[in-house]
Amino acid sequence: MKILLNRIAGVGAFLSAALIPTAFLLSTLFPNATTAQRNQLEGTSEYFLILAPALLLPAVFVLGRFFRAQRPRLANAATVVGLAGMLPFLALMLLGAGLDFANQYATVSIAGFAGALWLKHVTFGFMLLIGVWLILTGVLAQLTQRVPPLLGLAALTSGVAWGALMATTLYVAFPAGTLASLTLAISLPVWLLAHLTFTIWLGFWLLTRKPADEVEVLLGA
Repeated sequence: MKILLNRIAGVGAFLSAALIPTAFLLSTLFPNATTAQRNQLEGTSEYFLILAPALLLPAVFVLGRFFRAQRPRLANAATVVGLAGMLPFLALMLLGAGLDFANQYATVSIAGFAGALWLKHVTFGFMLLIGVWLILTGVLAQLTQRVPPLLGLAALTSGVAWGALMATTLYVAFPAGTLASLTLAISLPVWLLAHLTFTIWLGFWLLTRKPADEVEVLLGA
């Protein structure tokens, strides 16, 4: 069962990575699109970028199990944070409200969830929790050495950049001013690179694990 969960988490990591180039390739696939269609494509691209980290949901359970043998409290806290961020966020995104709103207002950076201001802030909170989980994952990787340290560093970098990106593009609605523009210009490419590195490496690492590796996890070796 644990090997199966590893496989599911590994596939989820690859799917998360695949959404990044897909988001950027959408507009190039339809060069003759009208302005309205380009806006829809841009909104869908934003939707894919924002959805990508949430596809790591199975990895929340798997990595939590790896870390728990040595750092149970911090590992449990990371698992709770990851689930609290990803489950409600995925539910809201997959209900279709996000995609519909993004198709109409591609320049609105939360890619969805029109309506009450409180709902925007709640969604913003879920997104930030995903970044916190990535940071905790990176910290646990360094503390426990249960995963390759550089893989943990990629998670930590992704989490910090994701948090900066969300704080810029979500909380202020649309970047305005030198500081916000600079933060966006730095955090977006850093997050893209770190996320791709983390998810592709995590996918390979999880899919190539063997039953003997799980025995080591149980023993805390």
